[in-house]
Amino acid sequence: MSEIVSVIITTYKGTNKLRRAILSALKQTYENVEVIVVDDNNPETKDRANTEKIMSEFENINNVRYIKHDHNRNGAVARNTGIKASKGQYVAFLDDDDFFLPNRIQICVDAIENTEYIACYTKSVLITNGKIKRVNDVKIDPSYKDVLLNQNLLGTGSNIFVSKKCLRALQGFDERFLRYQDVEFILRVLEYGKMKAVDTITVVKDVEDIRFMPKFMRLKDMQLLFQSTFGQQIEELNNDEKWAYYSVKYYDLLLSAFESKRVGNICAAFSMFHKHCGVHIGFEIKIVIKGIILCVFPEWYKDKFVQKDSDEAIVLPSDQERMIESMYKEE
Repeated sequence: MSEIVSVIITTYKGTNKLRRAILSALKQTYENVEVIVVDDNNPETKDRANTEKIMSEFENINNVRYIKHDHNRNGAVARNTGIKASKGQYVAFLDDDDFFLPNRIQICVDAIENTEYIACYTKSVLITNGKIKRVNDVKIDPSYKDVLLNQNLLGTGSNIFVSKKCLRALQGFDERFLRYQDVEFILRVLEYGKMKAVDTITVVKDVEDIRFMPKFMRLKDMQLLFQSTFGQQIEELNNDEKWAYYSVKYYDLLLSAFESKRVGNICAAFSMFHKHCGVHIGFEIKIVIKGIILCVFPEWYKDKFVQKDSDEAIVLPSDQERMIESMYKEE
C-alpha cells in the first residue's frame, strides 16, 4: 500500500477559497491522502463561523480532519499544529487561497521516494485577479545560497513537500517568525538534506490583489530576526551576493517605511541600510522617488510598479490550462 501523504491547510480569514483548496487535495490522482485543516481564526468571529460552515460540508469524509485553535496564533504555529496531528510519511502544505493540480502529490512522491532527497518542489503559477502573472521556474538541486538570493524560489509556501523524518529532525517551523516562515524553514531543510526540483507545474498561487508593503515595525523586527538567525549563512556570501541579498531586503523595508509616512521610520530604515550596505546614491534616489510616489499616488504606484503585466503573454501547456480552469469552477 502507498504511503500516507498529509496535506496541511492552514486558514485565517480565507474562507472564500478554502473549499477549493480542500477539494484540490482530495481530488489527487494519488489515493492515500489525508487532509488536515487548521483554523487559526479567533473564536466568536465571523471568519471562524464561516470556516465552520465550510468544514461542515466535509464532516462525513473520513480523511478530512478539522482542528481549531483557541485563539489566533500565527501561520507557523498553525502549520506545526497540523504536523503534530499528521499521520503521513510525507507532508504537503497548502495555503487556503492556493490549490494543487490533480497530479501534484503523485509527482512529488515519485520524485523523492526511495531516493536521497528529503523534500521536493515544482514549478508554480501566480495568478492575480484571474490572470496569469508569472510562472516560477525551478533550480536543480538548490542550495541555501539560492534561497537567500531568491527568496521567491518556491513561488509559494504551498510548494513545500517534505518527509516526516525531516520535519521531526527540524522540529517543524520556527514559531518566532511572523513573516518569512517558508524561507526560514527551507533554509533549514537545505542544511539538513537535499531538495528535488521537478520541472512541471503542480501548484497555483491565487491572489485577488497584490497588497502594499507590510507594517514597518513588524517587517523591521522580522528582518532583524532573520538576519540574526541566518547571519552565518549571509556572511558566507561574497560581496556581490551580499549586495544582491541586502538590496532586496532593504528595498521592501524602505518602501514600507515610506508607506508609514513617519520620518522616524524612514530614518531608521536608511540607518539599517547604510550599516549593511554603505552609501549607494543611485539606489537610494530610486527608493526616495518610489517612496514619494507610493505616499502621494498609491493606486498609480500599484498599477505602475506592483501589478505591472508581463510584456509577453504567458501560455501554459493545454493540459495544465484545463486543470487550472476546472479548479476555478470549484470556488
